[in-house]
Amino acid sequence: MPKRFRVVIDRLGDLPLLHLSGDMIFGQALSELHEEIATLAAAGHARLVLDLTEVDSADSSGIGALLGAKRTAGEITGTVVLLRPSSRLRSALDAIRATSMFVVVDDEADLLRSL
Repeated sequence: MPKRFRVVIDRLGDLPLLHLSGDMIFGQALSELHEEIATLAAAGHARLVLDLTEVDSADSSGIGALLGAKRTAGEITGTVVLLRPSSRLRSALDAIRATSMFVVVDDEADLLRSL
């Protein structure tokens, strides 16, 4: 049974940090992610960090949600950082050549260096 998808917004200094958890799959509440990102972008946040540590799986809808986040941030010349994506998620992004669209980091030290 799929785990419920959740978005919890935190801060890293003045940077929005979105903790994602559960399964990023069709039928789950991926629209919540889109709404949160649109709200943050409208408030002028050009850099967003998506913490994927607790994302168990993602189907094409989940990948689409990540690409939508990038598109929304890109509308304000923004950057989306993916923090700790699983190897399976990273492979899925690599397969469609989307990894290069994001800053991908594996720990907080890399995250701080990338900013």
